[in-house]
Amino acid sequence: MQDISKYINQLVEDIQRAKVNNGSAILASYSIMGKESDFDDLPSSSHVTKPLSKIAGIEKDQLPPHSELTDQQAEFLIDQIMELLASHRIFSDFPNLLPAQKRYKLIYEYWDNDVTLKGKDHHIDFCHYSLENCPYQCYCTICDELNDD
Repeated sequence: MQDISKYINQLVEDIQRAKVNNGSAILASYSIMGKESDFDDLPSSSHVTKPLSKIAGIEKDQLPPHSELTDQQAEFLIDQIMELLASHRIFSDFPNLLPAQKRYKLIYEYWDNDVTLKGKDHHIDFCHYSLENCPYQCYCTICDELNDD
């Protein structure tokens, strides 16, 4: 595994820039609309469907494959990516004990999927609530609990 620390540092700079650009775009859109409230007031006609990469402002080819990251690098990057997504009101709930490598891999593989923003928080849910297809494997208890019912 080669050292990609410099590449990761550059990517983090790009992520930080994308967060700032998103904040500027939000402020500009409210100035144009004359609104000072939050996204919950946006009309349904303002729904936007785009690939997650386009919303976030970071292309998938900018993200290193999980197999090239150490556990520490994956932890650092997934935290940065989740902060970036949160700036767009996009969230994903992972089981508490799910390793950073697995969280990063799930987000990485999802990165070009379409997301519809409806003016409210958007949650990316990787779980299909089926024990056979659980992406969290032994780190999740939800599927087990559902099967017990």
